[in-house]
Amino acid sequence: MKKVKSAFWLLLAGFLLILFFSNLDYFLKPQAIDMNLIFKKYTVSALPNAVISLLFFGGGLLIAFLSNLPERYRLQKTIRDLKSTIASQSTRVENYDAGTKTIIENSTTTNS
Repeated sequence: MKKVKSAFWLLLAGFLLILFFSNLDYFLKPQAIDMNLIFKKYTVSALPNAVISLLFFGGGLLIAFLSNLPERYRLQKTIRDLKSTIASQSTRVENYDAGTKTIIENSTTTNS
């Protein structure tokens, strides 16, 4: 599975490099961003399209991470609760096993 995963990431990186170098003129061409909101107009100086693409991709990753954060904390709490339940049940099983062993040992010594 490790080899398949490595091969997949290698193929993906190769595909992205081919995509970048085949469109090098587009990615290196500077372009300004104009945002015309109702109350204010923003203009960003000319940046290469590759930089703009990376900024928006990073912004999307940040939004995805932040939207998933509350669920992660909730699931961590659930996992912590389940681990404590496992620990308490494990001690109960160990106590039960110890009790049954003493009962079996007592019954075998009284029968002998």
